[in-house]
Amino acid sequence: MPEISIIVPVYKVEKYLNRCIDSILAQSFPDFELILVDDGSPDKSGKICDDYSAKDSRVKVIHKENGGLSSARNAGLDMAAGSYVGFVDSDDWIDSDMYKVLYENIVSTNSDISECCFVRVKSDSPQSSIQTTERIVLSGNEALIELYSANFYGSVVCVNKLYRKDLFEKLRFPVGKINEDQYLTPKLYHQSDKIVFTNYIGYFYYCNENSITQSQFSLKKLDAVYSYRDTRNYYIHNNLKEALACHDATYCFVLLKYIKKLKEFDRNSVHIKELKHEFDRLFFSFLRCNKLSMKSKLLLIFKRIIV
Repeated sequence: MPEISIIVPVYKVEKYLNRCIDSILAQSFPDFELILVDDGSPDKSGKICDDYSAKDSRVKVIHKENGGLSSARNAGLDMAAGSYVGFVDSDDWIDSDMYKVLYENIVSTNSDISECCFVRVKSDSPQSSIQTTERIVLSGNEALIELYSANFYGSVVCVNKLYRKDLFEKLRFPVGKINEDQYLTPKLYHQSDKIVFTNYIGYFYYCNENSITQSQFSLKKLDAVYSYRDTRNYYIHNNLKEALACHDATYCFVLLKYIKKLKEFDRNSVHIKELKHEFDRLFFSFLRCNKLSMKSKLLLIFKRIIV
């Protein structure tokens, strides 16, 4: 059985897929399986997956009807045989040592999640990573609080991490949502006893102009707001007061951002009133958060005035 299962959802990425797969197969950590999930892709991506599988026994392919990114990741989780699991998006690529670093950190610290840094890139050219030995280990609850700090290595994205597979026994990515990582990562942090972070850059996030995150605004993008609302309810349910206070501060900025976007999209949208009501309800919680600087608080007040 492989030690690590690496899951790659595949949809309409024939231009980028070889680069992604080649970077994974070139990993210095040898004991892994690569699960390519063809999510009903209408281009040649499915055939590319099959070609790799025919040449390399580490590559497994799932062909399924289109269900979106979360559905594809969940299908990969159902098939994964490794003790640990990682995710890579099919238009991105990784450093050749990424899973070696993540695995050594997770094992040596007996952590549940191992995380490195990522960078956003616009060029197709491969880029070198920064090698470092700097790392920190936090409890899951400590990581939740730090998640909203600008100086923290951690992030909500799932692709720069290695997880104990058993974390996903009761958790799955929310099907039909965008910002699916924002829905899931806080819950995974909370269910972890320890998380190890390093400022080593192992993941290269390609800014594809055709991706969902780069596309023009639509009401579907309000999932970003609703993911924060879902996380807030989770914190309340689990009595995570410190994490809730820090979360609400970030949530306030997110609400103002999307109020502005909605006004530009449709000034008569009923969602504007909904988001303003939510913001006003959380505003004083933000001001009470002692984890945030006075500069951040004044910035929020200013933004509230001009939106």
